[in-house]
Amino acid sequence: PEDYAAKDLAGKEAEFAVTVKKIEEPKLPEIDEEFAKAFGVESGDVEQLKTDIRTNMDRELTRRMRTLLKEKVMDALIAANTIEVPSATIAQEAEALKKQTEVQTPGSNLSVDSFMDDAKRRVQLGMLLAEVAKAATLNIDADMIKERVEEMARDYDDPDEFVRYYMGNQELLGGIQTLVMEDKVVDWITQQATVNATASTFDEVMNPETGKTE
Repeated sequence: PEDYAAKDLAGKEAEFAVTVKKIEEPKLPEIDEEFAKAFGVESGDVEQLKTDIRTNMDRELTRRMRTLLKEKVMDALIAANTIEVPSATIAQEAEALKKQTEVQTPGSNLSVDSFMDDAKRRVQLGMLLAEVAKAATLNIDADMIKERVEEMARDYDDPDEFVRYYMGNQELLGGIQTLVMEDKVVDWITQQATVNATASTFDEVMNPETGKTE
């Protein structure tokens, strides 16, 4: 290739002599007590490990299906409603997204312009969701918000600490409140719509690009 490390060989045809020193192949470990303990089952019970894996897979599948449904509903909502958004509002949202990205990924150094499309979509969705919630008189309460926080906490080593941290941070709770209301709106819209169900495997849902069968 043109960018080959050895400059005198870059972009030229070459033959390489290779000496194979050793050939190895992966060997699957025995699924036994030691294996179960390595994955956090203190008792070493293999059946408990299988149950834990199944529970985690079911939880992740439910989340993924929920996310996919939400994306489709949001896409349909925007496609069906033309809404003008003030450019100043979009710019403000883009700046917020930029700052959020800089916190999550230090050194990203992305321009505000690169966030404009996402910002416009977020603002449009926010306005549309607010209108739907108002028209359908949808409301959420503190119990719903806490339930969502507790659901998120299950993925952490110290769920109780996670819940305490979130419940004591009004800014974080504001984000959770938005998510809960979005779900409420999605539920209401799907109840009014005709939903076409299709059968898919776990891999097809979790990895849509690599999970497809030929």
